[in-house]
Amino acid sequence: MKKTAKKPLPRSNADVLRLLVTIDPGASGTGVAVFNRHDGMLKACRVFDSKKISWRDRCNEIVESVDFYVRTRGLTVPDFRILCEYPAFFPTAAGMTSARSGALVKLAYLCGRFDESLQSVGKFELVAVAEWKGQASKDIINSRIAKQIPESVRSQAGMSSSQSHDWDAVGIGLWWLKQEKSRG
Repeated sequence: MKKTAKKPLPRSNADVLRLLVTIDPGASGTGVAVFNRHDGMLKACRVFDSKKISWRDRCNEIVESVDFYVRTRGLTVPDFRILCEYPAFFPTAAGMTSARSGALVKLAYLCGRFDESLQSVGKFELVAVAEWKGQASKDIINSRIAKQIPESVRSQAGMSSSQSHDWDAVGIGLWWLKQEKSRG
């Protein structure tokens, strides 16, 4: 029997990929972005929306969709981070209306469901709006994103052109990647 040289095993995903998944939950939709932490590239982006069902069913559907989305993109990666923006109350007219409608409680519930569902996938962290966004307006954040990520990459990743929740998910990711880079 002739011996053949063994081919080297391909490098595992653990050697190649370090993924970051960012989530911007919202009452009208939930944005999710996936980045390769090694090169900072946006890999995928999506808005999950299901308005025609009850809030509880919507939360369940969004959690299941995000869970499936995350699990189909790099589960073998040991250094897998998931960041989720958590709801905050702002004492403005819009903030008061949101609080009266129960949206903050619903969003807190959604964040809790993400935490429960995604802990087994990777390190799950909550991030405050003020932490990643500061006092910058949505227009300023979206302008920064447009400057940092070319339209062709945004389109290929599936990012909406409407600057919806997926744009905030991307903004969270860019903020975190910048923080990671400065930490060395």
